[in-house]
Amino acid sequence: GTETSDLVDHAVFFHRLGTTQSEDVKLLTASDVGNEKWLLGVEVSDDGQFLNILVHRGADTSNKFWVIKLDRFSPSSPELLADSVIKLTDNFDASWDYISNQGPVFWLKTNSNAPMYKIVKVDVTKGVDVTMSQNIQEVIPEAKSRLERAYIADHDKLITVYLEDCVDRIKVFSLAGVLQRDVMETCQLPASGLGSVSSVSCDERFSWMFFKFTSFTFPGIIYKYDLRTNEISEWKRTTVPGLDESMFAVEQVKALSKDGTTRVP
Repeated sequence: GTETSDLVDHAVFFHRLGTTQSEDVKLLTASDVGNEKWLLGVEVSDDGQFLNILVHRGADTSNKFWVIKLDRFSPSSPELLADSVIKLTDNFDASWDYISNQGPVFWLKTNSNAPMYKIVKVDVTKGVDVTMSQNIQEVIPEAKSRLERAYIADHDKLITVYLEDCVDRIKVFSLAGVLQRDVMETCQLPASGLGSVSSVSCDERFSWMFFKFTSFTFPGIIYKYDLRTNEISEWKRTTVPGLDESMFAVEQVKALSKDGTTRVP
């Protein structure tokens, strides 16, 4: 390409369905939040009551996390937006990702003082800096395995996906952080559960979830899992003509590190 100039001042607009783009209302720009080269990400909370604003510096995974209560927002008065911002964290010391919320209580995934990530919760209406330890409550502490993703389902369950010994594991916790079950241990998945989990789909209102499981011997199976009965059923399978999966076995082998202290998968 021939472009040499920077694309700066990322902006957020309000668009009302059924109107033209020319009628969109500018709400916020990168310059408004401190630097024209920063990037803005927005999402509406699961209950539709809050607007989450994530401020990033390029590809840096750390971010600022701000919240706006939507009942204070009017597209006809966008200048009021800045006055309604609740700055949960206003620096780039860590990554903060929204999981879900119940009213003003937010569950967040973060690597703040936890390189392998943990889950915390905070009452956003207090308008406090969550980087101050006294203002947050740790729900699921950092583990030896990396916490990849987290969701809330069935009103009171935290669904987590951990990368453990190069294998994805789905673990179900209560909202208080009490481990209820390891899905890979309680359900009989093919390839002894040695594979990757993707396309997790769940909702706080429903007691079931979907996820795709892929291993070395098959291209993928979508499962429906009941969070109350612990029952799992195959919903859709990707088939490969001529492939007999029973002819293959998958096992994980660990080798001892050179210094003899660690078993490496």
